[in-house]
Amino acid sequence: VTARYGVTELRTETLTLYQNEARREGIAEGQVQLIDPDGTARADRLTFNWGSQTASGTGVKIIVSGLYLDGDTVGIKPGQWILTGVAASPDA
Repeated sequence: VTARYGVTELRTETLTLYQNEARREGIAEGQVQLIDPDGTARADRLTFNWGSQTASGTGVKIIVSGLYLDGDTVGIKPGQWILTGVAASPDA
């Protein structure tokens, strides 16, 4: 499945979307790839809310600014990606 939101592209095996007056959320599962001008993230699972422009993921691998980041989790909001359990190395 490939989905686009502005300049961001999401590729995943399974995408579930919830959209109504109270909920604008989605869940991407299975080889998730988030491609954005700020960087590329891969995850096992990613939940996101396009109303608040936030997301969270598990089993995260991010390539940004010449660094390869491998983390347990990520929390994403506009202008900020917060990783836990992270190891960094030069992008190969």
